[in-house]
Amino acid sequence: MLVLTRRIGETIVIAGNIRVMVVAIKGGKVPLGITAPAGIQADCLRSIGPRDLDCLHKEIAKAKKRFGLPDDAPVFTCYEAGRDGFWLHRYLTAQGVHNSVVDSASMQVIVVSCPADIPSNVPIAEKVTE
Repeated sequence: MLVLTRRIGETIVIAGNIRVMVVAIKGGKVPLGITAPAGIQADCLRSIGPRDLDCLHKEIAKAKKRFGLPDDAPVFTCYEAGRDGFWLHRYLTAQGVHNSVVDSASMQVIVVSCPADIPSNVPIAEKVTE
């Protein structure tokens, strides 16, 4: 996972033709503007119900199709496991998914002075990339 820091109005470019711009910082939310060529769907979020493994497999297949990847393309995931999260890690690994689990309790917490509109979870997000 790549974690970047951008200010309002700054843009990142993905694959040379997809632009993501920070539009604002409002409380704990950061609205993003996404510009992509015609024919590229810019979806932001997929919700999967608890333990709905059929839906999980369908979403992975749809993502591979959307990005033009072969069915056997490797899948990499990373998430913070809660008290019930390791069953999912074992399942994904058994399915051939390259999965990493982040245990936030084992991360060093860095206390910094930030404006109130910057989310307090930024140090944890930065640790994920290490």
